Amino acid sequence: MAYTFFPSATTSGGGPFHFFQYEVTVGIISVDGFESRFALACQPKGTCKEEIHRLFTAKHINPRTFSDCTDLDSTMYYRLQNEAEQPKLSTIVSLCVGFSLDTLTGYHLIALAGYTLLPRNTLHRIYAYFIENSQSLTISECNKFLEDMGFYIVDNMPAAMILKFAEFCAGGNGRYDRVALVYDVRTASSFTELFDVLDKLKDMEAQCRMLFLEAAPEVIIKRYKETRRRHPLAADTDSLEEAVKKERAMMAPVKERADFVIDTSRTSTAQLRGELLRLFGQEGEKGGMTVSVTSFGFKYGLPLEADLVFDVRFMPNPFYMEDLRPRTGLDQAVADYVFHFPQTQDYMRRLEDLLAFSLPLYAEEGKTSLTIAVGCTGGHHRSVAVTHALAGFIHGLGYQVLENHRDMTRGG
Repeated sequence: MAYTFFPSATTSGGGPFHFFQYEVTVGIISVDGFESRFALACQPKGTCKEEIHRLFTAKHINPRTFSDCTDLDSTMYYRLQNEAEQPKLSTIVSLCVGFSLDTLTGYHLIALAGYTLLPRNTLHRIYAYFIENSQSLTISECNKFLEDMGFYIVDNMPAAMILKFAEFCAGGNGRYDRVALVYDVRTASSFTELFDVLDKLKDMEAQCRMLFLEAAPEVIIKRYKETRRRHPLAADTDSLEEAVKKERAMMAPVKERADFVIDTSRTSTAQLRGELLRLFGQEGEKGGMTVSVTSFGFKYGLPLEADLVFDVRFMPNPFYMEDLRPRTGLDQAVADYVFHFPQTQDYMRRLEDLLAFSLPLYAEEGKTSLTIAVGCTGGHHRSVAVTHALAGFIHGLGYQVLENHRDMTRGG
């Protein structure tokens, strides 16, 4: 059983990529404050190209890390440093978010490129929100990544209940093999009891590891101000700064006991996901990504959730063989018929090569689920046989696979 301990001074709230939270959170950026902060960067020295080159050198950015962190094509890495044309505003914002640049550096880059963010322009205010929150990481994001890796998350469980909960998990037939218990300063009064319980779990030979998330005081204060949440110790202190200082002192014993410590001050979401996978991922786990492979019939419409769609209607159709018509692609006789033809065999080789190449790239980009849809006319024969074969192939690559046949049982 794996217990992951998350005592942290971070707060909850949307990260910089959460477009859907704009209507709520963008109000944090006041017009006056926005203008004054941007004004600090509007006296640029040098050129945008020089600043980008300096940034890439300082952060040891190569084409691979550039593409992974910004979701931009790797050719842009070279264009930014070599072309005379200034980069687009959206490209600079991608740099700021992808590499967790501080606010002034981000605004400085924008000014060097010749742009001005207008506080009453809706799109510019969205860009400003992304730039000013590019360093924000939250405990909720950590929980989300762990859930994607198959952990069962429990917040602030009383220490006295942990041993009983461990017994419950042990009898769960594998359902609760991976559990993460999340704690913060609100349970500081029971830390001594918690340490005793964790020691007992280790004596029981349970696999128990502790992770401590921290951030610089100024970053924590910034996050609280952005989310407008009240600090748990605010009632006992005179200021937010004092509350954060007191919290760090109270959490110091936990940090000392931790097996791992991650400073999230300048960690991007992609970097955090990768670090959690490195620390807590199972052997052979491919970025925590689950691949769903589904067959369907074009006559009933495309699956709305599909990321990749493959049309196999060019393959010879078993429907026209009377003995195969009432069967499905899961029957061996139908599969043998479909895969007997050279064009099917050649197609499958090429499709497997494509997936073997692209699936690791999707996982590295941070995708946690991918849906592949394979369609034929009715969704009974060809698409079912190909889907079943692909599911086995992808499972062999080490990914979690869900196989589904949407229209296989439909009549006519």
